[in-house]
Amino acid sequence: SFKLLFRNKFFIIICLFNIVSYLLQGIGNSIGVYYTSYVLKNVDLLGAFTAAGTIPIVIGLLFTPFLVKKLKSIYKVNLYGAILSTLARVVLTIFGYMGNLPGMLTMLVFVGLFQSPITATMYTMISASGEYTYKTTGKKIDGMMFSCDSFGAKVGSGLGSALTGWLLAAGGYVANAASQTSGAVSMLQFMFFIIPLIGAGITVLLLSQLTVEKANARIDSEKAQTAKAV
Repeated sequence: SFKLLFRNKFFIIICLFNIVSYLLQGIGNSIGVYYTSYVLKNVDLLGAFTAAGTIPIVIGLLFTPFLVKKLKSIYKVNLYGAILSTLARVVLTIFGYMGNLPGMLTMLVFVGLFQSPITATMYTMISASGEYTYKTTGKKIDGMMFSCDSFGAKVGSGLGSALTGWLLAAGGYVANAASQTSGAVSMLQFMFFIIPLIGAGITVLLLSQLTVEKANARIDSEKAQTAKAV
């Protein structure tokens, strides 16, 4: 079963996607309080940033089934959402370095909305990947297929926490200091804007290769043609 998992390229893609997602989540959960405290000089803004990034995801979940039905493809909905989310992060980064608070909060709303389809459909894609293994090998390993989520969570979260500490130290961050050096502030901005932007770009690349729907449909079509020929 373990060998079958890693013969399925879609399983590997989803594993990598989850590692990147949980890594970014680990950094984001840690760095927000530092960014609002030392860059924006107002830790009370953390609640507004958190709400702007998470509430739109919940709202977007309601519209995901309609989008999937409209485009007739989870692949398209996820990929287009990831591309738009990345573009929103580009604008978010520009506003961030400009110090434009309303602009940052607005773009975080769009980032959350565009990310929501991926949140809603990822388990469906895992299930489709298990179906691909069954169609190509005749073996059902759906239980093990879903391990990619817990694996990604453990590896990604661990790496995210470790990377947060390493980068803060590299930037010269001093714990509990009244203020930070320009190097530490620059590192906080890099971690808050640039790293998520890089992660978003990697996500687009991974999702562009997650063509498991098309692969399963092709297998079904080939089997149907073979049955007709017989």
